[in-house]
Amino acid sequence: MSLCQPFSGDRTTDERLATKDVKTIRLLNTLYTASQWMEVLKMESVALKLATQYSVQKPALAALICTILGETHLVTNGFAKAIVLDERGLELYEGNGDIRGQMITLHRLGSCHKSLGNYKQAIVRFKNVRKIYVNYTASPIRKPLGEDFMEVVLASLGKCCTNVGQNHKAIETHKRCRKLAEARKDSGRLAVAKSCENLGQAYSETGQFNTALDLFQQANVIAKEENCHGLPDEQAQMRNIGHVGIMQFALGRYRVAILQFELAMQQAVSIGSKQDQGFYCTNLGCCYSKAGDHAKAIALQEQSLQIFNALKERTGLGQVHSHLATCLEASGEYGLAIKAHLEARTVAKEVGNQASESVILGAL
Repeated sequence: MSLCQPFSGDRTTDERLATKDVKTIRLLNTLYTASQWMEVLKMESVALKLATQYSVQKPALAALICTILGETHLVTNGFAKAIVLDERGLELYEGNGDIRGQMITLHRLGSCHKSLGNYKQAIVRFKNVRKIYVNYTASPIRKPLGEDFMEVVLASLGKCCTNVGQNHKAIETHKRCRKLAEARKDSGRLAVAKSCENLGQAYSETGQFNTALDLFQQANVIAKEENCHGLPDEQAQMRNIGHVGIMQFALGRYRVAILQFELAMQQAVSIGSKQDQGFYCTNLGCCYSKAGDHAKAIALQEQSLQIFNALKERTGLGQVHSHLATCLEASGEYGLAIKAHLEARTVAKEVGNQASESVILGAL
């Protein structure tokens, strides 16, 4: 969600700025608008000096510089640096009474904390956006926000609530998000689908698998509709077919789950997503193991390992090693199962996943 407006550089608006500074800020804004993130970062030290220089004289300009740098670090996964810059920008927006600037900066702060796994911190930021949104809508003269801005905020808030175990709060939040999307009618159809998907995931966390299953199926129906480009959303279809498979698996309907994961796999191949192919392959392996076909289950897990090894995707690799260990145990191959568990533990340590490591230790 971009906050920046084009920087004018004209004498009326920027008469108190030195000519050299005007040129620097205009270049920074041009590079940012063109998504040339590495070039923006090359100008960071100069830009920060200007933000400090104009923080009292022109706080809105200083806040704009912090926003450009903060969003650039967010896009390039520099979340910790983005937080520092956005906290500084937020202070400037608050001092300047810019509610819109505060809301978008708080949303970006929440997104950074969410990406770092600081879900409680993210929840505080997203709730603050919701709180001051009332003042924003009451203002007679307000700069426009994207029509789906609050939907994006609520969706992020709901996911964070799920991650800290606040499942009922997550359900309530995703319902509010869906209501906003539904109010936009045709322009909100894909957002309604995404809200149904998020709601389904929240319900599945509470063990309400049939309700979740219904929501994923609703989301998939919408994903098959034509979007603004006249095309169905194939990626959303794939995700929701996969979610349906997971719910069928949770309900013990392993053969039905196999059919769903095979469909999802076809979609993953169609759109060229190797990572998703790896995940659906391991899910299929789990299904065949539960259905009693241990040889096929192990073969699918090994196929998934090959995919994640080729991608050098360590988190997925660790999960597959863990699933492979379970399949090997079910087939009576205890020595190989222990080896697979130890491989999973090694990967969990590498990626810093303490929760997975403790589960694996319990399995051993």
